[in-house]
Amino acid sequence: MTSTEDPDLQNWLPNLKLTLKVNGTPNNEPKSQDVFVLSHPKMVSLMQYVYAGALLPTTTQNYCNRMQIVENAIPSDVKEAMSNVLVTYSRINTECTGFSQKTWPDMVTLAGRISDYCEEACGKGNIDGAFYVQLLKLIGEYNDLKKNNADKKQIDQKGSDVKDYVGEFKDKLVGLSGQSTKMRDALNAFKGKCSTNQQDLDSEAGKVQKMLTDKNGAIAKIRDEITKAQNDLRAAQEEYKHDVIVASTTPAYAWCTIFGFIAAITTASIYGSKAVAMRKAIERIEGLIKKDEETLKADVAIDGDLTRMKADLQTIIDLIGPAIEILVSLITVWQQMSDHLDSISNQIDLGQTIRGVALERAKLNNVVTGWKEMQAKVDTFRNTAYIQDTKKVMTIKGWIDNSKKSSRSA
Repeated sequence: MTSTEDPDLQNWLPNLKLTLKVNGTPNNEPKSQDVFVLSHPKMVSLMQYVYAGALLPTTTQNYCNRMQIVENAIPSDVKEAMSNVLVTYSRINTECTGFSQKTWPDMVTLAGRISDYCEEACGKGNIDGAFYVQLLKLIGEYNDLKKNNADKKQIDQKGSDVKDYVGEFKDKLVGLSGQSTKMRDALNAFKGKCSTNQQDLDSEAGKVQKMLTDKNGAIAKIRDEITKAQNDLRAAQEEYKHDVIVASTTPAYAWCTIFGFIAAITTASIYGSKAVAMRKAIERIEGLIKKDEETLKADVAIDGDLTRMKADLQTIIDLIGPAIEILVSLITVWQQMSDHLDSISNQIDLGQTIRGVALERAKLNNVVTGWKEMQAKVDTFRNTAYIQDTKKVMTIKGWIDNSKKSSRSA
């Protein structure tokens, strides 16, 4: 019988909802990895898009520099309409900066507290110092006293010892539940702000894009081609994120003109096929915006950026839902673990022998190993939670050259 088939043992192991399996192909080799639930690909994606929002340009000069266009090439009416877009960009920047500097670090802090719980549960790998092992020993002593009809005072004292031990760890679970609830509420609030900004962006960006289309009907056709290439780029980046997770590495991104926040490929030996797929998508878009006439180049770049940003902000909103579900799942786990501890105290209060605790040493070792492995997964999330090179800005040529150089050195 395996540990997952043994109901008595399962009660003392880490809850299965604390982990999930992620599949990827680093080095173009299929690989699966069991990871801590906060390492969910959708959580990693949310982090990427939020960091991108925190880097949005908020002035015309910064915008032109970021998009690699000449300010004088922007028609005056378009520039005026873009000023309203930049007001919305500024709000998005502020909200995403707040998330990246407060909410996300708080999420990592929550993971730190979970790691601490795991460490106490496994006793740093020492079976005799592990919380659950100590609790099981106390319960065993209590059950023995009951079985042998020992003096009532002895039984009551041992029962009190068990309940004190249970209470100590119930308090820790209450703390984890409170922090998880705080994170869930922060995500809900952030989603509301993003939804408001999305409405404003759709309105203001829509006005600008209509102006551009009215000036040049070819913009609409180019927009469709750019949107398709941007979707291809987005799909390649999703594969990159899975590879980053299963390889237990930290994602690296850079801002690249109308593409926004994209993978700053530097290790083609791990992400080679993804680098090639991303480069092909970027080269296709580069061909569409590399115009001899500066005004047309500016128009295409602005339209392409607005198309991407509207999609990116909607993606943030779409990703917050799964992130909230992950936090709700954690809250449920803490409640289930707390309920299990409550059942122990309740059985003592009812004067009953405590059930499901007759575990031999081999199973106790499984408990310690389970929590030790769980801590390692949590710590991997903590060590890879922050994006590298968050303020790095690259030109299209710079990104392509970097990708080709990495491919040659792989």
